[in-house]
Amino acid sequence: MKKFNNKNPLLIVGAGPVGLALGLQLQRYQIPHRIIEKRRERQTFSKAFAIHSRTLEIFEDLGIYDDVIAQSKLVRDMNIYSNGKRLIHYSFEDLDIPHQYVASIPQSTIESILEQHYCANGGVIERNLELTAINTGPDKVSVTLSSQTTLDEAISNIAYDCPYVVACDGSKSAVRELLALPFPGFDYETQYIIADGYLSWNEDLNSGHVFVANGGYVMFFPLPDGRCRVVVDEPTGTINSNNLTAEVVNEYIAKKGITNAKFHNPNWLSVTRFSQRLMDSYRSGNVFFAGDACHVHSPIGGQGLNTGIQDAYNLGWKLAHNLTKSGVESLLTSYSTERRPIAKMVLERTNQQMKLLSLSNPIGRFVRDFVVPKIAQTQKFKRNVVSQAAGFLINYTGSELVENKSDNKSQLVIGSRMPDVKHITLYSEAKTCRLFALLQGTHYSLFVFGGSAIKTVTQIFQDVEEFKPDFFRIFGIDTHTNLNSCSRLDSCFECITDNEKLIAQQLGAKEGDLILVRPDGYVAQHLAKEQQINVLAYMKRFYPDMFAIKMNQHSHLKKMSEIASAI
Repeated sequence: MKKFNNKNPLLIVGAGPVGLALGLQLQRYQIPHRIIEKRRERQTFSKAFAIHSRTLEIFEDLGIYDDVIAQSKLVRDMNIYSNGKRLIHYSFEDLDIPHQYVASIPQSTIESILEQHYCANGGVIERNLELTAINTGPDKVSVTLSSQTTLDEAISNIAYDCPYVVACDGSKSAVRELLALPFPGFDYETQYIIADGYLSWNEDLNSGHVFVANGGYVMFFPLPDGRCRVVVDEPTGTINSNNLTAEVVNEYIAKKGITNAKFHNPNWLSVTRFSQRLMDSYRSGNVFFAGDACHVHSPIGGQGLNTGIQDAYNLGWKLAHNLTKSGVESLLTSYSTERRPIAKMVLERTNQQMKLLSLSNPIGRFVRDFVVPKIAQTQKFKRNVVSQAAGFLINYTGSELVENKSDNKSQLVIGSRMPDVKHITLYSEAKTCRLFALLQGTHYSLFVFGGSAIKTVTQIFQDVEEFKPDFFRIFGIDTHTNLNSCSRLDSCFECITDNEKLIAQQLGAKEGDLILVRPDGYVAQHLAKEQQINVLAYMKRFYPDMFAIKMNQHSHLKKMSEIASAI
């Protein structure tokens, strides 16, 4: 099994939300690492502000959900208008999801919460430390870190080798530039005013609002503490962050035909130009990229911060399993092949939305103002829009880490997020919980339907070395199977009562089925009874050392292993 050298910790470059989220992930897996940040102090600007439902699920798993919600404004509705007429209204309550809202919270607050939890767990952020040189090798990365305490002090350099580097250092990534990697894309021609402050308005300030007019748009979105985010296009190019004032913001709001709203008491004013860029690959040798370091796009829809945190969540468990669980190279390869298509989809959708909101062609405006609203009234359209915004159109169906060798037609999309099921009854504790509560942690989750299937599964896994609950857990559904014959698996096993077959019905499972869920909550397999051995084949493929079974006199396992090896 691959052993991790504590003297050579993994390096995370950038202590923003993405780097800190990755740090929290690695802490859970007890992976030695260090986070460096060239900024001397944590940033105080609001920047991104929308946290969607799928990311909130990740925050639940990381243990920061309660702190995030306590400091958020919960927004449940969005409205889009043209010429004062509402074209589209949708609500996050249209979906059966755990968190039917957007948590509106400044990025600076998210960063503060993540930092507090990371440091409380023993983490240290090494500030005023910058990556100045990097050289990738076949089995290590050589880096040079530089620091300067004062302007008069000489720069001190530290050189060391580490197994991997993860660049979480933003759109102007020093790691990417040092490696001379391209960041193809473009900048939008129009620049935009971004202003946070108070808005006096006699309309609903608990929902989000977008008004399209004069070839552009203005957005009002509620923030915590009664503040509001205002975004409006500035096509003249004459306004910049230095001459932007509340009065200027009000002039641009009025130009969109909104005369009854007044912006005042700003705490952040900025003028920026949106970009759309995407790296060809999120990996270069043993260097990985996450967040804005590998993808940037228009903030329409509030997807940027969410996509970056989900990058870190996806990458974290794969790095950990590669370093400590004998996980094969394809685990790491899958990071870019899974996450890059997601960013590509986000870029395409945000670009379409930018074009739709900024139409200047009269025919295009007619279609937008009169045809789109009719389509938008359908439940299918609303579910699609809300699902995309909430992060539930993400799936990894094309990844080598997911497979469906079952002949039955599963209602589960293999590679998608495992659906939640409420009011699950744990047999051993006689209490109820959500299915998501069972998934939280660092382990694979194997759901087995029926007592006879449980007996087969325990035979398959009883001779697996280092089989521990922090790596793999089995949930037997509708069974009271006695595990005395393989008590070593007791800590990895939990019975779930499903006398009415409600769980099986919601998940589309039959008697004897197996559903394997990855540590990040996505479905890896749904197997029929006669194909249960494929779960062993799957684990042996990605963890060959850990799942090398001692056959000895277990002829039944030997035959199973031969079958699995042939798959």
